[in-house]
Amino acid sequence: MNAAEPVVREFAFMHLLGFRDECERILNWQRTEGRAMVHRGEDPEVVRKQTQDQVAAASERLRVPLTRLFAWATESGRLPR
Repeated sequence: MNAAEPVVREFAFMHLLGFRDECERILNWQRTEGRAMVHRGEDPEVVRKQTQDQVAAASERLRVPLTRLFAWATESGRLPR
């Protein structure tokens, strides 16, 4: 086991915490703003689509740094191939 491996886990954990926080903001938006939009007569499908789009964008923002981290960790020997 390489001593640098905890660094890889720490960076991955930091990215996952950021993703979790972003998802919490998205769901809070859905509960408050989205619900208000529906109460004003907006189609609930519009709110659902906006929520899904925001989660998809957040997922992509998570995927990019995790992909880079995985590549770096693998290439540097900090993660077994």
